[in-house]
Amino acid sequence: MDILPMYILFSLLTPAVFWMARHWGWSKVLLFSLLTWMVAQARVRDALLATVSRLPFIELGPFDLLAWQFLWVGGLFGGQRISGNASLLPRHALQVRIKS
Repeated sequence: MDILPMYILFSLLTPAVFWMARHWGWSKVLLFSLLTWMVAQARVRDALLATVSRLPFIELGPFDLLAWQFLWVGGLFGGQRISGNASLLPRHALQVRIKS
């Protein structure tokens, strides 16, 4: 997929990601996104393109949608946390225990 259609698709899917994060939590959304990115590293896109290479109207371009979605979801998470004046790390990760 080329960069502009991918940007448009991600823009249209942004409300759905925020809905999923509100209902299931960011940890599950980020985990699913990470797992999807890991699938993309196995070159699933190349296997799919090999099966449809005879169809002239399918041209996905140089960008792998499954890989770039992880950067997009991470950006949504970071942007929401920063806009809400929240830390990117959970509170229990920020607490430092001092033994006396």
